[in-house]
Amino acid sequence: MTAKKYDAVIIGAGPAGCAAGLKLANEEVNTLIVEKKKLPREKACAGLLPEAAIQVLEDYLNLKIPEKVFEEPSTVGLVYIPPSGVKNAVLKLNYKLYNINRVKFDSWLTSEAESKGVKILQNTRPEKILFKNKEIILKTTSGETLHTSYIIGCDGVKSWVRHQIFNKNFPHAPVYQESYPLKKEYNNIVKPYFYIFLNSQVCNLYSYIIRKKDKMILGVGDFNSKKNSKEIVNKMTEFKKLLTKELPAFTQILNSNPVRQLWFIPFFTPEIGLENILLAGDAAGFVNSFSGEGIRLAVESGVYAAEAVKKSIIEKDQALKYYQKNVENLIDFCNKIRDYTNNLTEHKRENYVKDLKAIIKVAL
Repeated sequence: MTAKKYDAVIIGAGPAGCAAGLKLANEEVNTLIVEKKKLPREKACAGLLPEAAIQVLEDYLNLKIPEKVFEEPSTVGLVYIPPSGVKNAVLKLNYKLYNINRVKFDSWLTSEAESKGVKILQNTRPEKILFKNKEIILKTTSGETLHTSYIIGCDGVKSWVRHQIFNKNFPHAPVYQESYPLKKEYNNIVKPYFYIFLNSQVCNLYSYIIRKKDKMILGVGDFNSKKNSKEIVNKMTEFKKLLTKELPAFTQILNSNPVRQLWFIPFFTPEIGLENILLAGDAAGFVNSFSGEGIRLAVESGVYAAEAVKKSIIEKDQALKYYQKNVENLIDFCNKIRDYTNNLTEHKRENYVKDLKAIIKVAL
């Protein structure tokens, strides 16, 4: 098969990869995205965006999320339940989260990228990276041989690209969700809030409830542990016991069979690449460890990686030099949040919620 030449090759068509592709397309850099699955594809995710993510899309990429991407309700409030229970639940005032369908969100981003001229090679995995003079050669499972000057790895928490350049394992933490059908008569039980339970007896950080149109999602994330996948499922059992004890009305919803999802988030000091191979999003370790949210950081780091590539082309210097400067604040943020979550005690959880002050009367 004939070798193909691109200025930059991006591995992964998620938010980081599409953001990088869109930014490079705007800079008239010939770009290819290599995606291991056929699009659109399922993506396990809680599907909540902070307002900062909306702002990043608008400010950096001039994109506005279309209505079709949002779930019902389109926005939810944020309620924290401390270790002492629902009687001390607190609503975070003047704060909202955007409730999205993650599959539709990713599909919209890939469509935007393609409309700007970014090519996406689907059903294809990278297989081998070779170096020849100043050129990077990428072999793929589909038989394609890609020649490029830059690679941006946006291939998730278990990044193939990251493993190629560092050849070691990085810590990641399991997140497990169960989705239950929500009948109309249960609407008053699950209200339009994102409920976070900060109870270490269930998980080292939190458990949560999300309302999405005709379903209710329960999730557990044991971010500050070395628990395996089987043990995180047991954490869900503990969460449901806590939930039905505190809120018996939920028992009737939990009688049905759920749809189950398991995924992982990074839990390591961000690693951003080597020379002209950059990492963005989960592949780099950019995540808010306290909330598990990574889409905003994925988009932002993807844009920064693209800007570094463009500047490298102009200045004829290594892209990592410019990328390092771009993401200093992101690295600092992720490290501080990870350290904070590592040092959370039950007392700190209780005080964190107490300090929010606004006691909610109607959400539970």
